[in-house]
Amino acid sequence: MKRDPRSIGIDAVFDIETESWSTFVLGTVLTSNGRYFSTRDPEALASRILQIDGDVWAHNGGRYDALWLLSVLDNWGTSWRAHLAGARITLLEAARVRVRDSY
Repeated sequence: MKRDPRSIGIDAVFDIETESWSTFVLGTVLTSNGRYFSTRDPEALASRILQIDGDVWAHNGGRYDALWLLSVLDNWGTSWRAHLAGARITLLEAARVRVRDSY
């Protein structure tokens, strides 16, 4: 079944920066209406992402950014659902947000 390309939007993009691959340093979200949020607090970033109603994209997020978010959601006890392609998360759903891998 062919997917309608209009069914996937770009409501926001996000990225995280780390030190030594495991220590959160900075995270940023940019929404499609131009709102920008940047923080050194990982829980504040995760909270902001969960407030988005729609599709949030992360470049190579399925191997890194979505895994980071998934670990925060697990620590909070928040329910989520993931779609996988091998070891990569192609879609992570929690609350009203859908985190997608742009890679």
